[in-house]
Amino acid sequence: MRRKIIFSLLFMTLTPVTSYSDELLEERVKKLERALISIEGKIDKLLAPVVSNSGGNTESNNKNNKPADVVYEPGLWMEFYKINLTNKNIPETVNGVSLGVIKDKNVSSLKYSSFRSDPSLEHYYRDYFGLLWNGNLEIRKSGNHILGIDLVIDSKPQFHSNCVSSMSLSGKQIVKASVGISYAHKKIVSDLKDFDLKEGLYPISVWLACRINGDIRFIDGRLEGVSTVIKHRGPDGKSIGPINSSRLVHRAN
Repeated sequence: MRRKIIFSLLFMTLTPVTSYSDELLEERVKKLERALISIEGKIDKLLAPVVSNSGGNTESNNKNNKPADVVYEPGLWMEFYKINLTNKNIPETVNGVSLGVIKDKNVSSLKYSSFRSDPSLEHYYRDYFGLLWNGNLEIRKSGNHILGIDLVIDSKPQFHSNCVSSMSLSGKQIVKASVGISYAHKKIVSDLKDFDLKEGLYPISVWLACRINGDIRFIDGRLEGVSTVIKHRGPDGKSIGPINSSRLVHRAN
């Protein structure tokens, strides 16, 4: 469905006297696709229930806010950002220019190396970059939910690593974790909060960026083991653990 919309928009923007190469057409299609994903995300936020911390109330005009004509698929959209830095600080939220969007179905662990599934992005892996996962979290039972992230560093030893990850729900940042400069071979930093949530879909996004020895670059595969794990415990859960990946979905049309 999205491709039909894109080509309709593309046709309306073309003029009879203009000649477009295959590369230019593909680039325009990608730009339109990214714009549509952005618009879909804003629509999802408008449809989403309100998020409140524990003890507050959540309200929704629709108990199960899935539009009848929208199809959802497992996984999240992963967007690759080239970061323009004015200093060496790692951006804590989305920063830079989007260079590509791919589907990531392996969302049990959001890996910093996920962009490698798109060969066209390999050219940029020595640039400054961050990754943003977007989609929806499905809450299947109203009540108190604990949500959070584990920032996992499991990389080659003997180098400085410095990473930051944050997660937003319904457009609001709810948790953030960062790892300072360390020689540790494996390190996990967590941030958790509890919320009263009603049954329905909630727009969710996760940002992840790192640096090595002062750079934010994917050098020599040394950041291959960096990832963010979304944690969850529902109203009936006994203990918190990695979220059931079937709860993370994205719009397919």
